Amino acid sequence: AAAPPVVVTATDLQSLPIVRGEVLVQPPGGRALIHVEVIGYSTAQSHVLAAVVMGTPVQVRLTPVRWDWNFEGDDTGPFTTDHPGGPYPNMSVHGWYTATGDGRTVTSTITWMGEYRVGGAGPWLLVAGNATTTVTSAPFETIDAPVRLVAEPLN
Repeated sequence: AAAPPVVVTATDLQSLPIVRGEVLVQPPGGRALIHVEVIGYSTAQSHVLAAVVMGTPVQVRLTPVRWDWNFEGDDTGPFTTDHPGGPYPNMSVHGWYTATGDGRTVTSTITWMGEYRVGGAGPWLLVAGNATTTVTSAPFETIDAPVRLVAEPLN
């Protein structure tokens, strides 16, 4: 009898040590102004991992395909993108705060598509189902910058 075919499942994907990347926030330095966009972006990238399924070595290629964003405490609410965003001047992923606060974070739940090939050769086969990882930024503070009128001498 022939050996059963090796199949990588969504459960197998979820058990792998997926390289999640980071969620970074701009402006850097742990402080952001209210009423100004706070940029968030993910450094998650496609990567290949080695695994063993049913005693057979396989390569698994993981590709991030969806990012569910939550800018904790902002006024925009959670949203989803099909891209990781990027540092300034890319402002495709951002939050908007109208109140000061400490300990703010940006969280992204990333959905990963998986493909595999047996023994490191042959065609890449699609895994039925996905895996998810969640990454949270370092905490930051939102601050106010009050407007001040400055008198200039008349000429």
